[in-house]
Order: sequence, then C-alpha cells, then structure tokens
Amino acid sequence: MKIVRNLTLTKLEIRHRFEGKYVLTLSEPSTWPEAESTLTLRVEDAIRFGLDPGEELVGTEIEMTLQAIPYDREARSPDTVIITGLTASREVSHHYTWIPPDKTVRCAFRLSLKTPVMGGTLVVLPSTYYEINLSLSPEEYRRVRRLPADTAFQVSLRPASRRLKDVILTYRATLDDPRVFPPDYAARMLSLARAMIEHLGGDVDVVGHYCGLEVEVEAEDRPDVRTWQREYLALDPLSPRDWEGPFEESVARIDAILKERYDNRLPMSSVRYFYDHLETSIWESGEPGPVQELTVGLEARYCFQEGYHLPEIIIEARSVDGNRKACEAACQALSERAASLFQVEFKRWSLEMEGFG
Repeated sequence: MKIVRNLTLTKLEIRHRFEGKYVLTLSEPSTWPEAESTLTLRVEDAIRFGLDPGEELVGTEIEMTLQAIPYDREARSPDTVIITGLTASREVSHHYTWIPPDKTVRCAFRLSLKTPVMGGTLVVLPSTYYEINLSLSPEEYRRVRRLPADTAFQVSLRPASRRLKDVILTYRATLDDPRVFPPDYAARMLSLARAMIEHLGGDVDVVGHYCGLEVEVEAEDRPDVRTWQREYLALDPLSPRDWEGPFEESVARIDAILKERYDNRLPMSSVRYFYDHLETSIWESGEPGPVQELTVGLEARYCFQEGYHLPEIIIEARSVDGNRKACEAACQALSERAASLFQVEFKRWSLEMEGFG
C-alpha cells in the first residue's frame, strides 16, 4: 500500500545550529480537523530528499510518500515510521436557524505515525525523527485497517511546488535568570518598543499590550484529569499617543500577581506558557510598508532551568506580501537594540509562511 500527499511547509526551525538540525512543520490543506506533521531532519536528510536545508525551503509544497513495508526492528532505516493511531470520527452539527432547520454530518479518518524509539529509563530521540498526522479517505482507512499487525511505513519526500504569501519571522534570545520579568523590564521594553514604532515610521494604528499564561487545572467533569487553561492578564489596545504610562502600570500589576502566585518564577510542572507582548501595526495609519506588523516582548515556553521556565526576549515581524527580506531587516535591527538593552544573544529564529493555491 502507498499513501501520497502534497503538504505545505508552514514553519521551519533551527534547533541545533552547529549540528545542522531542522524542524519542519507540514500542513495538509483543506482538512478537518487540521492535520499537521513535524519532521526533524539533519542537513544530510534534507539533501538526500532534494530539499534545500535553508529558509528558502519555507513555503514549498512537499510531496510525502508512505510505502507500507514489513517492520524489522533490527534493520529499520531512519525513515521508518510505525502506526500509533488510526481513528474514525463523526460530527453532527444542528442548524436551528436554517429554514427549515437541518443538520450536517462530517466524518474524518486520521492516521498517526511516529519514528520508533527504544524505551527505558532514559529515552533519547534520534537525530531523524518523524511525527506524522494525515487525513485518509474512507477507502484508504479501510485498506490501512486490513494491513498486517507488523506493518510499518517508509517515508520519502520531494519538493513539489512553491506557494507563498503571508510571512512571519520570529527571533528569540534566552535570558539566564528564571525570574519572569528581569530588573527594569518595563523601562527596557519601553525603549525597545519605541524603536519598533520608529521602524514603522512612527505613525501606527495602535500599541497593544497582551499578557497571559497557560496553567494546569482540573477538568470540570473529570476531577482525576488535568488540562491546560489560558488566563489573560492584559488585553489592552492602547493609544499610540499615550501607551507608555499604561504599559508600565500594567507590568507592575502583573509582576505583583506573579510574585504572589509563583514568587516570580514559573514552575514548568504547572505552567506551560507565558507571554507578554507589545504589538503594533500600520494597516490604517497610512500607506502600509513592506512590514505591516511588529511585536516585541517576552515569552516563557521552550527553555528551562532547575524546574523553572527561562524567559526569552522575542521579536516578530509580519509581511502579508511575502516580503521575507523586509521582515529579516526589521528583526535584525530590533534584535541589535534588544541585545544592548537586555545583554542577550539571538541564536534562534523561526519562519512561517502561509501557502495559497
């Protein structure tokens, strides 16, 4: 059995710059629910598949082929994946406002596969690692169900075509202190935000301050089950002519809340994500330039130290015209300013592009 899909590469991350390890996020267009696959590749893997292992790879439509093979634990290749889930779901929607009232039924078939990893007290993911989620047609679902229990799949990739439009570039620099807000955070972030507004020409629509975190809570109907819940600490679209004072007051209020709850250090066991963003845009103020939206701020999500989150300074630029070079210039200019303000080095970046047919 063979399964072939054209997937759009929407995100590229460099996890280990010196090792040349890339994390690719592939999306399957027009699926319900949304299907995303994550591939961790070395430079050698990308070259082997004929993929350019650089940022120009983002936006490429990639053809993924899965060929069914017998699973051999000892002789498997790095491109071998095993089935971890095969599901069928059905959703019924009732439309009471229709005349006459009616209902619609949607069915979805989903196949999940992963690179097999040896278990034990210490699990080390291989350099080449796949997590694949695909939607299936009813016929494909029936054929997969009929496969023998020892069936695996061999993955192959090749570039198909390129479709680009919306570009989002993000730079990240990790702080060396688990304290959520570093000393004089508000004053230093104000300086960075002024540089952000100046980069857009000074005349912006709004300066938004948005802050929140995801915390672990008990599920309402299942006390024995834990789930994640988003809590918003600031949702403030501020005037571009009077935003500095309200921002400083908001940061002081949030800092007091975090000090009372967590002693200003976010435990990774109960907090999954924290963000504090200053965002601005130029959609209505005048003629939009090559970059329409900029964001600076702080996040705690990916880095940890002794059980606590290590915050990161983030800079993000968006261009709806697909102007990656303009986003790169904006992030580079603001990262130089942020490096001097926070004494950090921007070593990680990610690039997302939305593809259109």
